[in-house]
Amino acid sequence: AAGKLIPNSLIVYDFQRFGLQFAQGLSVDRESGDLFVLDSGAQRILQIKWGIDGNFSDASMSTIDLSAAGEHNFRGLAIDPSSGSFFVTGSEDLSLYEFSRDGNLLSVRGLSQFGVINPQGMTFAPSGDQTDDPAVMSLYLADAGSIETQTSGGIVELSRREVPAMIDAAFASTPGNTIDLSAITPPSPDPTGIAYLSGANTLLITDAEVEEMVGSITQWQGVNVWELSLTGVL
Repeated sequence: AAGKLIPNSLIVYDFQRFGLQFAQGLSVDRESGDLFVLDSGAQRILQIKWGIDGNFSDASMSTIDLSAAGEHNFRGLAIDPSSGSFFVTGSEDLSLYEFSRDGNLLSVRGLSQFGVINPQGMTFAPSGDQTDDPAVMSLYLADAGSIETQTSGGIVELSRREVPAMIDAAFASTPGNTIDLSAITPPSPDPTGIAYLSGANTLLITDAEVEEMVGSITQWQGVNVWELSLTGVL
């Protein structure tokens, strides 16, 4: 319930009977619940349907051939929730491959321009841009980095949405209103955060440094959050 892992709940399943050679990716279909395993050694994806009892003891298996893309050391597997397509990466050519459910190659996209060095696992998840609609999905790619070049790893978020063209515009901006927060009581000499509260039509201001001492002088009066009207009334 607290979100912590429970070691003694670990269950291990034997996949040898599926003829798995070199597992390099894992994903679950959100609609069917089927498990998909990227078998890089055999250039295929295993589709495993859970058994009636809810485990793999009587699970059934089918395969999806990826040989249409040629010989590659594929890594990582993600299922696009919008189209159902499979995405894998090629570690040698640093490319992102998209396959249909029947194994047809749909697209190949280069990854080197994004600084990807050693792609591993990946998954689709909501966009990290907080201004996006929650339904907008991005592809998150785990990059292991490189020991040889002492390059640290990281997570790369990839969006397949086309970037809108910039609109040329020429206009002059002038301040509509300026509020001196150091002049309010108690003062906020170093405001660091602001949010608009739509329900109250007010501004919420935070000051993370108001308690600092400068020249043995402090502005701290036990307050580090202020709510103001749009005209600056406390």
